Amino acid sequence: MTVITWCLNKTIKLRIRAERSGLDIKYRIYSPLGLFDEGNAIDEGNGLYSVVFTPNEQGIWRVEWIFPDDFILDHTLVVDTHLHTAIEKLEYLRKFLSNRWKIENAKLIVYDDDGVTPIRVFRLLDKEGRPSEIEVYDRIPES
Repeated sequence: MTVITWCLNKTIKLRIRAERSGLDIKYRIYSPLGLFDEGNAIDEGNGLYSVVFTPNEQGIWRVEWIFPDDFILDHTLVVDTHLHTAIEKLEYLRKFLSNRWKIENAKLIVYDDDGVTPIRVFRLLDKEGRPSEIEVYDRIPES
């Protein structure tokens, strides 16, 4: 999977390279609201294929390249009104997914890169809605 940051209402051209030209490569583009567009990728020759589109909604977009053997290659786009805002959101997502976290006092704490500063805290609850660290059923954002 490739992750790209992009600016709202700016046209983007995504390219992939296949073993050769002449393949029937299709694409599907998903906006945050669902299927946005689908069709045949543009065969540019020399094994290069492309799709051109303009994201019109903020959020996470996905482009699927569908090869003749049903192999799917995925591109993910983080789209925002300003490129720097999209990059900030992508950086936050990276921290949230890969940084240190700890369960303490029935709370899940996710830390910044320094491993000390919390960036997100969740209350952890069991099925009955009671605080729990063992049989966690739900997490409720606190910050």
